[in-house]
Amino acid sequence: MTDPTSAIKPEVSQLVELQIQAFRQDSSLTTSELLQYRMRAEKIRILYQELIELEEAVSSSHCAEHPSATPGRL
Repeated sequence: MTDPTSAIKPEVSQLVELQIQAFRQDSSLTTSELLQYRMRAEKIRILYQELIELEEAVSSSHCAEHPSATPGRL
């Protein structure tokens, strides 16, 4: 089975790398660059939330398929 998060992770990595590059600039960010930075930050936040939701769904699905693996069950 393919990891459902595999499509999101490369996009997050790319956005984070662009954020790092923005911090490494010698000069201050222009208004346009600052807007792009903020838009990337919001996109990263949204993608991380999607990753969390996908991982929780996979975890819940796994527990439903294998009830004996559920913590606290005998």
